[in-house]
Amino acid sequence: MKKVGIFGTHGTGKTTLCCALAAYYKHRGSNVKIIQETVRECPFPINLSMSADAGLWVYHAHIKKELDALVQDFQLCLCDRTALDSLVYVYAQDVGNRYTKIAEQNALQWMETYDMLIYVTMSESHAVEADGVRPADVDFQKRVQDAFDMYVEQLPESVTSKMKCVCADDIFGEFQFPPAIQKVDSFLYAATSCAGV
Repeated sequence: MKKVGIFGTHGTGKTTLCCALAAYYKHRGSNVKIIQETVRECPFPINLSMSADAGLWVYHAHIKKELDALVQDFQLCLCDRTALDSLVYVYAQDVGNRYTKIAEQNALQWMETYDMLIYVTMSESHAVEADGVRPADVDFQKRVQDAFDMYVEQLPESVTSKMKCVCADDIFGEFQFPPAIQKVDSFLYAATSCAGV
């Protein structure tokens, strides 16, 4: 199974891209699994009210979903978020503790397990929209992206070599999905050498 992690700040089109990629690869005959964003299931407050407990709950719940997918017979697993994402939000909100720091180190190592990483960044031409879960607060969105940028700089070359940056414009732009799919497809094919995906 090839595993792709899609990460970045909220409101940039990660879920949209994940669904578009799943449809694209299913159309090509691949058996695809989507691991949906876990934060929407979190029993603790999130966003601007996020706590260390919320970050740890989301982190562990996400890891469990990825492990569950390992024992299923899928060719491609598309992860809407990665193990690191919730801990980046904890950092951005400055609510971490010693337990989140331990989880953070584990999550940074877990990034090695992805065959490809797609870092989706925000765009000035596409404003974040409130969706009933995430707030339409651009300052919050930008603060989280800045935190992601900091963590990406810490990743070793063994991880960044598997990473492709995609802007929200590539997902929500005039041509909709093709620019983002083309970028991801060519990179995924080259990075994994898996013609069957």
